[in-house]
Amino acid sequence: MAELMMAFGLFGDALIAWLTSALMVVVNLLPDSVSDSFQYAFMQRALLTSVLVGAICGILSCYVVLKRWSLLGDAISHAVLPGVAIAYLLGWPFLSAHLLPVR
Repeated sequence: MAELMMAFGLFGDALIAWLTSALMVVVNLLPDSVSDSFQYAFMQRALLTSVLVGAICGILSCYVVLKRWSLLGDAISHAVLPGVAIAYLLGWPFLSAHLLPVR
């Protein structure tokens, strides 16, 4: 099992190195004032992570819209419900509940 985990770790490191080097080819086409900050490894990994997350979110958001899921409406309704309940219990108008600090 340990050998398998080590093999996956080596494969992951090789994949990250390959993707980073491919991304740096594009970054090096930018002006030096922009590409200078990408000489650091953490900036290269941050850019790679941003590109991957952006691509995955773009694909998943199209899927969610096509399935007609209303996840944002559901999240907003769950966020508003405690404020409305507290305003009702305290006898305040519902619009004043947004003045309560959220912790």
